[in-house]
Amino acid sequence: MTENDQPVAYPYEFDARTRVRARELSGRSYRAAILSTALETLVLVILLALGIAERYALLLRGLPWQASAALFTLSAVLFFFLLGIASSYWRYRLRKEYGVSTQGWTAWLWDQFRGLLLSSAFSIPAALFLLYLISSGGVYWWLEAAAAFIFAGAAYSRLFPLLFARFFYRIRPMHEGEMKERVRKVLSRLGLERMEVFTMNESSRSGNANAFVTGLGRGRKIVLFDNLLEKFAPPEVESILAHELGHYVRRDTAAAAAIGVGTALSTAFIMSLVLRPLLDSGAVYSVHDPSMLLWLLLAAGAFQFALSPLLNMHSRRVERRADLFALGLTGDPVAFISGEKRLCDINMMDDSVRGLRKILFASHPPTADRIADGERWSGHKQDQV
Repeated sequence: MTENDQPVAYPYEFDARTRVRARELSGRSYRAAILSTALETLVLVILLALGIAERYALLLRGLPWQASAALFTLSAVLFFFLLGIASSYWRYRLRKEYGVSTQGWTAWLWDQFRGLLLSSAFSIPAALFLLYLISSGGVYWWLEAAAAFIFAGAAYSRLFPLLFARFFYRIRPMHEGEMKERVRKVLSRLGLERMEVFTMNESSRSGNANAFVTGLGRGRKIVLFDNLLEKFAPPEVESILAHELGHYVRRDTAAAAAIGVGTALSTAFIMSLVLRPLLDSGAVYSVHDPSMLLWLLLAAGAFQFALSPLLNMHSRRVERRADLFALGLTGDPVAFISGEKRLCDINMMDDSVRGLRKILFASHPPTADRIADGERWSGHKQDQV
C-alpha cells in the first residue's frame, strides 16, 4: 500500500509506450538544452568580442564603482533571463506535452520570477565581492575568491533543500502511519533513529519522484517527495531511501565537498590567468570594469565544461556505490529493480543513455546499468545460498 492507501502494481515492469515517449522526450530535451546553451554562449561571446559589454560598462563609469558593478550585473542577469525565457517556456510546454509537468503556466511564470529574484540576490553581492578582491591588488586574490565561493557553496548545499526550497515548495513533517514506521525501521538499522522525516510537495510542479538527505549534525533530515509516497510500493520506497542514506553513511557529501574545493581553486586560478591579459590589452578599462566579470564567467564556464566528463564519471561511480549499499541494506533486489524501473517511467527518463550524452551530461548511471547491477547482485546472493 502507498501513503494514500491505494495499491500499486508490484513488482513493476516497464511500460512499452512510456519507454518510447520517454526516449523521445529525453532526446528533444537534450537538443533543446544544447541549443539554448549554445545560443547563450554565442551571445556572450558576441557581446564581449564586439565590445558591446565594454561600451555599456563605460556608460556607467561615472557612477561609483559599486553602483556601476551592481547595475551592470543586474542588467546582465535580466538580459540573459529574457534571452532564455522563450527556451525555458518551450521546455515547460514539452514537459506538459509528455505529462511530466503538472504546473499551470501562471504558476510556471511565477517560479521563473522567483528564480530571477534569487539569481539577482546572489549575483550582485558576488560581483561586488569579486571586483573588490581584484581591485585590492593582492597577487593571490583568486585564493580568497575561491575560499569565499567554497564557503558559499557549502552553505548553499546545506541550506537550499530546506531553506531556499521553501521559496518554491511546502516541506512538512511526514505524518504518522505505516509508511513512516517503515522509514523509521530503515533508519534504525543504521543507528539514525533521531533523523527527522519530511515530505515535499513535488506534485505541485511535476510527477517526478525522489528523496534526499539535508541539514547539519543533529538537524539532519530525510526528505521524501510526495510522489514517491503516493506512486511507489513500500519496498521500493525503502530501497530508494536506502540509496540516499548510503550517500550519508559513506560520507559522499564530504567527498563531493573536497572535489568542490579542488574545482573552485582550479577555476579561480584559471580566472586569474585570464585577468592579466584583459588588463594589459585594454579589453577592460580598469580593475573596476564590471564587463570583466563576463570575461571571467566565460573562462570559468569553458573550464568547468572541460572538467565535466571527469566529474560525471566520478558521480556515476558514487551513485553505483550507493545502489550497492541499498541492495546490501535491504537485501531486496526485486524492490531495487522494480523501483528503478518505476522511477525511470515516472520521471520519463531514457533508460540507456550512451555516447557523448553519457560522458558529458550523465551524473547517474543509466537505468539499464542499474538494473543489471541489481540482477548481478541477486545472482551472486543466490550463488552463495
